[in-house]
Amino acid sequence: MLLLLTVLVGGGAASLVLGWFLLQAFVQSKFSQDTVQEFLLRASAGPVAHRAGQPENTLAGFRLCKDQGASGVEVDLMFSQDGHPVLIHDETVDRTSNGTGRVCELTLEQLKSLDVGFKAGSEFAGERIPTLYEALDVCKELNLLMFLELKEDAEKSAALIKTLFSRDPSLYNMVAIISFHQSIIHKLQRMDPKLLLGLVYRSGYDAYSVTGRRKHSSLMKHLLYVLYDALLEWSLKTWLWRVLGISLLVVHKNDILGKIFPTGMWERRDVCVVGWTVNDREEKRLFESELRIPYFTDHVSNTDHVSN
Repeated sequence: MLLLLTVLVGGGAASLVLGWFLLQAFVQSKFSQDTVQEFLLRASAGPVAHRAGQPENTLAGFRLCKDQGASGVEVDLMFSQDGHPVLIHDETVDRTSNGTGRVCELTLEQLKSLDVGFKAGSEFAGERIPTLYEALDVCKELNLLMFLELKEDAEKSAALIKTLFSRDPSLYNMVAIISFHQSIIHKLQRMDPKLLLGLVYRSGYDAYSVTGRRKHSSLMKHLLYVLYDALLEWSLKTWLWRVLGISLLVVHKNDILGKIFPTGMWERRDVCVVGWTVNDREEKRLFESELRIPYFTDHVSNTDHVSN
């Protein structure tokens, strides 16, 4: 966002910044397209469980969605107060657990004491927040792909990813790293071009909620973000995708179905499109049988999956 706002208001300085980023784009190599296609082919074998199903972001959710026919899981990474990578979507534990507080202000021991399963049913009572390491082990055990969403702290996230992949090169073939944050994606691409990277996108994301409500009460702030969203869409379609070095574009289903982001345009650029979040049975059929692209869903089951 900072890059695009600089372009918006920065004049000549912005041109220099933009030129530097464009120059970097041409000296970077991107993840092997053969490997991307193999990864996406595996992901298309079944739905990808959004937030790893239910209970969300838990090992029990991994096992359940695998039994229901999922090809992979999409999970959310946060860091505990003492620096441990854990899977949880929100900045706080309030919604998904029997506790309260910000994830970044709780130690791993405190996070592990919480029950994140009971809200999904009594059979999941006692389920704990997993570390990323535990989650990767279970994905290997179950032969599940992982779409790992990075949400915060580009420096800490990059250091973690560098350590993980250097110690275990098999992760290159089972983990795609995705984020809404362009700065995180660009940093990771510069660090290791072999990473499978994807930008998460929804048109109007910064100005409007998914339901179409304004996110900002201030009219001036709202209009600024409307302008920013329009600039981001134009940039992504014209040059930003190349600068970021992405192999995946994880796009909200409404932008795909509304043809705001037609999949054919991205195929010609060797960028694979993944849809989120597809829950309607007819929309699932469309993604599987006509569009033939992977998608995230909140509802994974063998009966919902449509065989091609």
